Amino acid sequence: MIRRIHIAIVSLLVAIVLGIPVRTALAQAPNSGEPADAAERAVERAPGDGGEWARLGRLRLRLMDRSGAIEALRRAVSLEPSVEAFLDLALALQLAGDLGGEVSACEEAVELDNDSHPAWVRLAHALARTDRISECVAACERALELGGDAEVADLLERVRGLERRVLPAA
Repeated sequence: MIRRIHIAIVSLLVAIVLGIPVRTALAQAPNSGEPADAAERAVERAPGDGGEWARLGRLRLRLMDRSGAIEALRRAVSLEPSVEAFLDLALALQLAGDLGGEVSACEEAVELDNDSHPAWVRLAHALARTDRISECVAACERALELGGDAEVADLLERVRGLERRVLPAA
C-alpha cells in the first residue's frame, strides 16, 4: 500500500514537471511493474528503437528506478535524439541529484531544437541552481522570447538580482 502511494506521489511530481494533467497522471499511475516489463520486452525485440528505450526510461522513472531510467534514457538519446528524451533524461538526472548531467541534457535539447520553449525553460531552471548566472539570464530571456511564462519571468527577476550582487572576477 505504501509503495502504491509513493508511486502515485512520484507520478504526480513527474507529471507536473512534464506538464501532464494531474488527473491523467493519477489514472495512469502504475500499480505494478507490468508496463515496465512490457517495455523491457519491447526493447529486447527492437534494441535499436530509441522511442522504445525512451518509453522504458519514463516507465522506470515512474517506478522510482532512477538508475534504470537514466540508463534507458541515455540509450534512447544515443539512438534517436529528441528534445523530449533529453528533457526526460534531465528530469531523471535532477531526481538523482546530478545537476551537471541535468544541465548537459538540457543543453543537448536546446542544441537539437533551438526553438523549443520547454527546453529553454528547463535549461533556465537548471542553470539557476548553478553559478552560471549570465547563462541563466540568457536562457530565461530566450524562453520568454519563445513564449510568455510568468514563472520564467519571476526566475529572471530573481537571477538578475543575484547578478547585481556577484563581484566581478579579479
